[in-house]
Amino acid sequence: MAVEIIVPVVAMITVFGSLSFIAYLFFTARHKERMALLEYNKDARVFNTQSLSRFGALKFGLVLVLAGAGLLLAYFMGALFNIPEEVAVFSMLLMGGGGGLLVYYYLAGKAIKEEEQMGMVREETTV
Repeated sequence: MAVEIIVPVVAMITVFGSLSFIAYLFFTARHKERMALLEYNKDARVFNTQSLSRFGALKFGLVLVLAGAGLLLAYFMGALFNIPEEVAVFSMLLMGGGGGLLVYYYLAGKAIKEEEQMGMVREETTV
């Protein structure tokens, strides 16, 4: 067999094998922890950490919208200023996504402060 065939096959097997092994270790460790809790009659509610934020859709939407705006701006930067397209796309995508996260934390923090002032804070609220 040629090296051009063997190297990608070995690389794919290594990547998928490593990911599968990490997932196996994660789930077996979690299972052992839960079985130990059951053995000592402890409360297993510590594993129910699925308190979803009320602002999750806002975060996802802002990141996608501003990342899309970054891609659009990167296209125009590449066309107008003769910047290499790869550089413009990569940098503006990261800047747009980061800007979306900054706007999200500003808006979510502002909403939580308003609720605290009105006395309407829920315990499961996480940002």
